Amino acid sequence: AASYVNNAIDLGTASYNYKDLYLSGGVVFDAVSGNATSNTLDDYEEGTFTPSFIGAGQNPTINYTRATGIYTKVGRVVHASIMLAWTGKSGGSGQLRLSGLPFASNGATRGVASISYNDNGLIGSNGNILLHTNASSNAIYFMVPDSEFQSSTYLQANSGITTGSGYFQMAITYHKQRRPIWH
Repeated sequence: AASYVNNAIDLGTASYNYKDLYLSGGVVFDAVSGNATSNTLDDYEEGTFTPSFIGAGQNPTINYTRATGIYTKVGRVVHASIMLAWTGKSGGSGQLRLSGLPFASNGATRGVASISYNDNGLIGSNGNILLHTNASSNAIYFMVPDSEFQSSTYLQANSGITTGSGYFQMAITYHKQRRPIWH
């Protein structure tokens, strides 16, 4: 019968290293997640998604001329690029969000590793917007800081987007949500 031990065997030492490592499977860098195959360094995926503005209460009606999202995922790290353009908007209520991210964020630090954007259509931002994701969410939240970046308020769906023509483009890098161990 085989005898197993857990977390007790090292490969090499500080003075005696292995030169090359040949594996038939992937290298797991997050074994705690309970889903080793989707968190290996060789788990690479590219794809597209359709982003859109939504409201926490009611979604605005927007005439999009472009709604494009592309992503690359390696292990749990997701990099996405988003481009939205529109020629008209009406309605909407509640906090403004951008939905459609290809994977839910883990939300450890609100999920955002880095983010950049450019817009000509978000109202009330005065050129300053804080963007973040929440745990288990496929959406990006928009906040406007005060002049000293001491407090922030959420952009609203009914007033945060211009009713005329506008555009919004951004890049975001975040960690996708982990699957619980019991899955």
